[in-house]
Amino acid sequence: GGIWRADTGIRMRSNGNRLFLASGVPDPGGTAYLLHAEAGGGLVGELVANTWSHTSGSERRGFVDTYVDGVGHAHFTYGAYHEVYYNRYDPWGERVFDSDIRLGDGLGDWHMSTGLSAVGASDDGETVVAVMLVANGSQQASDSDLLWAYSLDSGQHWNEPEDLGVNTNGGEGRLRPRIVAVGNDFLRFYKDSSSGSIQRMTMYVERDDDGDGYTSDVDCDDDDPTVHPGASEECTDGVDNDCDGD
Repeated sequence: GGIWRADTGIRMRSNGNRLFLASGVPDPGGTAYLLHAEAGGGLVGELVANTWSHTSGSERRGFVDTYVDGVGHAHFTYGAYHEVYYNRYDPWGERVFDSDIRLGDGLGDWHMSTGLSAVGASDDGETVVAVMLVANGSQQASDSDLLWAYSLDSGQHWNEPEDLGVNTNGGEGRLRPRIVAVGNDFLRFYKDSSSGSIQRMTMYVERDDDGDGYTSDVDCDDDDPTVHPGASEECTDGVDNDCDGD
């Protein structure tokens, strides 16, 4: 029984007086959990009453991470066999997505072959970033490729994972990376495989504030959804509708 194993750790984050606790039991057929409660005398009982189970994927589930944004949403990732999944909880502890969203698969073998990940979010909760390890077949996932994926709409849709070009030591899940968000900059801390030292990498995500499908690095007016590359040019309105400089 129980909701965690000591060798895989837990994550705790807070929003005001509300505590979010993430844990997992990566035994065969195991489960990942997200619990929440208001701080105070009834904390333990409320955590027990507000326990959400996550069982997407197969085999060993766990190696969780969670991150609370400035709006109070808790972003949650966990691993299953060769996969990583995501969900989000609102500030009152209600699960947002009925089904967990798979962020990556084919993540390789190690001692448990459970997907290893970390998650972070911008202050407004709109930009969410996750990193995942592609294990190299060693027992400890000691020389794993590091991938990242991001969402610009609070975790509803994600890009395909991309290789960050660095390798990390997963340490049997105990040395998973960490993400800290500062505005739209995401600081990722990881143990570099070649040097053995802790390294920091900054990941920057271009926003799409007007929701027209073009991010701010190519959209010359990211506050106007009618202005973007490829839009029809109106020659008489004095606006560069298609962002071609004319």
